[in-house]
Amino acid sequence: MFLAGCVTLPRGYADAELESSIRERLKDDFKIPVDEARVQAIQVTTDTLVTLDEAVGIALSNNPSILALYAELSIAKAEAVGAMLPDNPILRGEFLVTSDNAGEKTAIAVSQDLVDLLLMPLKKRVAKGRIDQRRLNIAYEILDAVAVVKKSYLEYQRDQQILELHRSVVVTAEAEAELSKRQFGEGNINALDLARHQDVLHDAILELMRAEAEVRHSKELVRRLLSFDIDRDWTVEKDFPGLPSRVWTAEELLVLGHGLRLDLAAAEKRVEVLKSEVPLARFNAVIDVEAGIGREKESDQLGKTGPEIGIALPLFDRGQADASRLRFEIVQAENQVEAIFRDIEREILTTHSQLQTERESTEYYRQVILPMKRSVLEAAQAHYNFMLIGVYDLLQAKKDQISAQQRHIETLAEYWIKYAELERAVGGALPVDNATQH
Repeated sequence: MFLAGCVTLPRGYADAELESSIRERLKDDFKIPVDEARVQAIQVTTDTLVTLDEAVGIALSNNPSILALYAELSIAKAEAVGAMLPDNPILRGEFLVTSDNAGEKTAIAVSQDLVDLLLMPLKKRVAKGRIDQRRLNIAYEILDAVAVVKKSYLEYQRDQQILELHRSVVVTAEAEAELSKRQFGEGNINALDLARHQDVLHDAILELMRAEAEVRHSKELVRRLLSFDIDRDWTVEKDFPGLPSRVWTAEELLVLGHGLRLDLAAAEKRVEVLKSEVPLARFNAVIDVEAGIGREKESDQLGKTGPEIGIALPLFDRGQADASRLRFEIVQAENQVEAIFRDIEREILTTHSQLQTERESTEYYRQVILPMKRSVLEAAQAHYNFMLIGVYDLLQAKKDQISAQQRHIETLAEYWIKYAELERAVGGALPVDNATQH
């Protein structure tokens, strides 16, 4: 259920490799960006339905924080271009006059750092490696933002469904309170029973108010993530999909995670880049050669032109400090790779275990609890028709059924939220096949 396919970055931020990294980890039929006309229609039409895929596509094309990540890659590229340019040649000149103005001397020379030119292929390889590392980090952060959008969307879906159930509870409680008023007026119940039934209504109203606040909060979060105008109205899909029929094993997920997680790939790329910097640092410190051509002329003599060369003598700095620093940076980077590798395993195993618990709970509700509550309500209705139980018992059976439906929705929502978290932990899409009922 993860997302993607034809990924295209917003205008001005195109990067084929970044697009490819994101595309490979999103759903095959996903389209980015969402058509601009569609985005405008969503914001000007009342109660326009926004699907989960559309929400992610709009965020990738519209969210300022994600757009800032695209721009960050462009900045990194510009910095890398600067690192790959050779040093500018140095122009030196002097004009000397004797103290008695009897003569003058003019000298001019142009020189270039030869070692810098010779090391250009290595510098370009290092700079490209840094760009690749930053690209991987940015793609990881973008996919992390996708997971946040998905989770927020699913929570808004859940809160909307729970709100509808709270409204049903209030309707039931209102019927109970109204009946208790009539029975109290007729002298069939006492003041204590009346207060108890009225208290049920007040509790239901308070829970409804809390549910309405949760919906407002979760919708506002989604709105900010999609950068919708604050005065526009829109809605999301009402129902969650059923549970996928395929159950992934922990071993399968670990294999996927080790191959898909871009933060792991970025950490491995950093080790590679640091190792490629070692000879560059050593040569820069030990060998510093400038070569050029100069011309010198004194007032009473012919001008003289010839080559010149300057060599730094490595008496003090022989590159040992830079080499030592890089050596320890490499050790640090390798340890970071190992730490990320272990974190990935922990995240996958923990989230997979939580997902399995939510799946089992959801199926238990669907197969056992909800049918049982429905049977209880049907039996209570039959008993009430034969005047074997009172109306309050019937209303209680109805409230119990609604309560079970609410817990089922919460469990199903938590399953899909954990599913999104598992996809984030794995680093990419988990194909969803035929779903079971829910």
